[in-house]
Amino acid sequence: MTLFESDRKFKALVELIESEERRERWIRSDLAREALDGGDLDRAVSILEGLLSEIEEGPRDAADPFILVVTDQLAAAYLFAARHDDALNLHEQNVAECRELLGPDHLLTLHCQDNLATTLSLVERHDEAITLQEETLAAYRQTLGEDHPDTLTCQCNLAWFLFNAGREECIALYEQTLAACTEALGPDDMLTESVAEFLETAREYLDDED
Repeated sequence: MTLFESDRKFKALVELIESEERRERWIRSDLAREALDGGDLDRAVSILEGLLSEIEEGPRDAADPFILVVTDQLAAAYLFAARHDDALNLHEQNVAECRELLGPDHLLTLHCQDNLATTLSLVERHDEAITLQEETLAAYRQTLGEDHPDTLTCQCNLAWFLFNAGREECIALYEQTLAACTEALGPDDMLTESVAEFLETAREYLDDED
């Protein structure tokens, strides 16, 4: 075996090990998501904190977005666990890193901005949440188009932030979003049905307020 062949086989082995390690980390990330969906917040947080610590301590490719995905998941787990300060700090840090590493219009950046805006709304920093979501929606429209499901989901979230802030213009935005969802996705799509329910809730609540 020549030195070149030995080196090539070693590199192939390293790539295989890295591939297996990466696959194992994705599996753990999926397990954390399942725990979060099932309401086992302590398990989700434990898995994600361990995974994030492991990634941060070891060598990693600066361009690899996996750590950004895990950080976003952990921030979401903190939010569900009512650890609002931890969630907000981690989301803000992650959005800044997404913008730096991936750019402001990358889909992962926009996804993380949406989650940051959600956290801001839930801690009643309404103006900041709405402003950030408006910026995110504009970027989604530019990147994916106005009728893409991700764009419409972002638009629905903006309407919810307006509703959460007690602003009546949420009704018009919900109506606009419902019409767009019905045309683009159909009346029986899950997103269309969700928007219709949100619109009905907003109308009832704001009517009671009047």
